Amino acid sequence: MKSYIPILIGGVLPALLWGVTAIFQKISATASLGPGRYLTLLGLVTFVGGLLYSYFTNEVGFNLKGSLYALYAGASFAFATGLMSYALWHYGVSISRITPILSANVLIPVAAGIWLFGEGAGVNVWQLSVGVFMVIAGVIVVTSA
Repeated sequence: MKSYIPILIGGVLPALLWGVTAIFQKISATASLGPGRYLTLLGLVTFVGGLLYSYFTNEVGFNLKGSLYALYAGASFAFATGLMSYALWHYGVSISRITPILSANVLIPVAAGIWLFGEGAGVNVWQLSVGVFMVIAGVIVVTSA
């Protein structure tokens, strides 16, 4: 029997928390908190969370290559989050309109996993194609509702 604990910890709970994050992001934009301040506060909480995690898990590993990739990920995340905050704050866009579009981001790491990281050996191409179609169709249906 497969263990579903890693899927719960690495997938289900983060998905729920990112959903809650989007709600608080919308509320902060509605309360006139601009993207720069939002990113600063989000970054501060992320920084403190990282320090606490490192402390309580006795994490000691550090290397330049891994650190550079983490910085690239942080820059990408900050830019994407800033764009979303700007759209919510400046244009007053509906969170229910843009969140479904954001959910299509799953297609990028799936493609990277298959083509860049060689994780495609056991992938059923038919199921993958149907899943990609469903994600794209879901974005179109929900955003046009």
